[in-house]
Amino acid sequence: MEKLKNLRHLINYFTISLSYMPKGIEKLTCLRTLSAFIENSRSSDGSKACSTLACLKDLKHLRGELYIRGLGNVTNVSEVKRMQILSNKENFFHLWLRFDKDGEGERKNDDDELLLEALQPHPNLEILYIEDYRGSTFYSDWFMSLTGLMKLCLLFCRNCMHLSPLGKLPSLESLWIGETSVKKLVTGIEGNGAFSSSTSVILFPKLKVLDLRWISQCEEWDNGNTILPCLASLSVHFCPKLRALPDGLLQGAKKLQHLEIIQSDLLEECYRKGTGEDWKKISHIPDILFNHAYLQGGPLPVR
Repeated sequence: MEKLKNLRHLINYFTISLSYMPKGIEKLTCLRTLSAFIENSRSSDGSKACSTLACLKDLKHLRGELYIRGLGNVTNVSEVKRMQILSNKENFFHLWLRFDKDGEGERKNDDDELLLEALQPHPNLEILYIEDYRGSTFYSDWFMSLTGLMKLCLLFCRNCMHLSPLGKLPSLESLWIGETSVKKLVTGIEGNGAFSSSTSVILFPKLKVLDLRWISQCEEWDNGNTILPCLASLSVHFCPKLRALPDGLLQGAKKLQHLEIIQSDLLEECYRKGTGEDWKKISHIPDILFNHAYLQGGPLPVR
């Protein structure tokens, strides 16, 4: 591998069975594209493996998209923080961080929280996916520096009970939160929910799509007086304990065109057309979909 010194593009996104990166990849300093990197500090095959994140340090010309998996295998978080492996890569626009782990044994929540802090990306990032994160809180000092972030997806963060004040992100257009342990959603600036709260403020100034899935412990969503002025699509899937959507959200999102509720029985009962107690609060929305059936509106017919 190390002999390919002029290699510019290494496309390995679909190498799902690969358990570590080949030794010598750290010497390919001309690389512009590296689709995926597999971290495996625990690999027993040290003679063939370049398996730690340190291998990315000198690949300074990488750009575009990078998928890093195996972050649950990291054994030296302080080294990751010291080397600033991602913060010097200003041409990364799409980053996917997956905190999965090989082998047996459960890793500690604190380990993921410290590693997330150490993985500080460059502020130019536009799309960020975080998957299988085991921390109980999702908050890092660098997060609010992502002023150009347009899409954020938090996937299978099962232990996470508190999230960052996401409403402060000025460029965010799409937010997807799936499978967390958040018990109360609060939309605003600070608080112990997915978003947070203030008395009179416009947050998520550019948010168009909000998708919430498998937040099975959440019972309440407190919107306060927060306005999401550009929200066009709201989806709530598999949130069985959530009793109602915030009135302020439904009234303040003037551009809301699509509401989708799936496998969330209390919400379906509350907003069911004709019989639901709060049907009038959503009846102005052009497209309403409950359990894959449109109550009103719907897709354009195929011609």
